[in-house]
Amino acid sequence: MAIDQYCPWIAGSAALLTKHLKRITQEELDFATWRAQRIARKLKRKLRKVKLPDEWRGRHPMRAVPLGNALDTRLWREAKFTAAETKAKREEDRRNWRRSVDVSRCDFFVSHAWADEKEFPGAKVKMLRQHLCLQPLIAVLFVSSTLLTVFLLPFGLGISAATAAFPWWAPSAAVIAVAVAAFSWISLSLIGAVPATLTPWALSSQTLWLDKCCISQENDCTKAAGCSSFSRFLNRSDKVIAFVSPRYFSRLWCVYELASFCHLHNNELDKRLILFSLDWPSSMSPFFSSRLTKAERQLFEGFRCSNIQCAKPADRSFVMSEVRKNWGGEAEFETFVREELPQVFENSKKAYGRQLRRTAIAAFEMMFGA
Repeated sequence: MAIDQYCPWIAGSAALLTKHLKRITQEELDFATWRAQRIARKLKRKLRKVKLPDEWRGRHPMRAVPLGNALDTRLWREAKFTAAETKAKREEDRRNWRRSVDVSRCDFFVSHAWADEKEFPGAKVKMLRQHLCLQPLIAVLFVSSTLLTVFLLPFGLGISAATAAFPWWAPSAAVIAVAVAAFSWISLSLIGAVPATLTPWALSSQTLWLDKCCISQENDCTKAAGCSSFSRFLNRSDKVIAFVSPRYFSRLWCVYELASFCHLHNNELDKRLILFSLDWPSSMSPFFSSRLTKAERQLFEGFRCSNIQCAKPADRSFVMSEVRKNWGGEAEFETFVREELPQVFENSKKAYGRQLRRTAIAAFEMMFGA
């Protein structure tokens, strides 16, 4: 039927649908109703055999992925399986599920388009590793080792004055040696020379929410339970990291995650919403600029709900109804995206570029008890 093939993001699709609907006879309508009822009965019989685990009590558990598990590049690839590879897909889903753990809250809800990984392979892992682990760690190591080296010089001189055989530089040299060993550990971890369980990010306590790992893919019931719990997952996440791109704003569930979180925390977006672009170079690069480019502004200025793509009309209907319920209408949400989010994006870009310096200043103040 034409309604099954209705794609609102394709020009002229609405006119073709209207034209077709005008030609529908009562017999065709009765047949479509009978067909829908038959499918519903078959689905109901199937779902009777597949139940949620008893311990869930009708709700999907809140889970999160430890940072070390999340920074595996294989996890971010969009795996595709044929119908004959059902067993392989099930094993892959179970491996991903085992990467996550039960939590009451998580640090970061990650919203992104899986298809972006083809154009920017490994970029999400690099940005998350740099922002959540490496920059804070490097800043603290540099500041603490520098201050300790300076502070221990008088100590070494005092011991040297009392014991002539003692080298005055030994205490400071010991601190420098430890710092060099720590930076070597980081460098070796980046090139894969350190076991994955012993890398700096594997020892981090931070957790991320990723749909692939945190929603059970075991059966249709568990998937439905996970999708219906999105609001709860967002509400139990301290912050959201969204990797925005043209593809991101064309994906239905990405827009739903963004709209839901912005509605929940509209007054705290600068603190709780972090928008990244996969086009950005490293924040330590001399070519990094904190100003938004014309192309980056166009991401928001060109946003239209009608351009959102979805394979299932039912999903689109659900998400758009949620947008209308939370924002009062699609036009209001579009206005919010075009007018408010560019400022959040610019603030995120500035914070991304200044994180190393900001963390170093915070470590310096901590050392002096400021």
